Amino acid sequence: MRGIAPPKRIKIENALKDFERSLASGKGGPEQRENVVRLVREVLAAQPVRFVDELSRDIYDAWAAKATQPRPKAPHGLAKWTIHMRAQYIRRFGKWLEDTDRVRKSPF
Repeated sequence: MRGIAPPKRIKIENALKDFERSLASGKGGPEQRENVVRLVREVLAAQPVRFVDELSRDIYDAWAAKATQPRPKAPHGLAKWTIHMRAQYIRRFGKWLEDTDRVRKSPF
């Protein structure tokens, strides 16, 4: 991505699959990896985009606004620790994108 040629457009699905594979080298089992990727997908679903270079903080903000709204089982919205946990995962995904040269700077 850093060079004269324009960057390739990387699909989000491909990036998430690579991210999940990279998690396999760390601590935690397959259930934890699947859970992390599922939660990242949940946040990204707030404003669907197709390519990594379209990611922005607005996606997380839209998800957080929706998460604080009342729900049948959570009349005050999701708990703050739940929102914080997803924020950690989405920042981890953004940092991984940056570290693997898929984006210039983490969008989150």
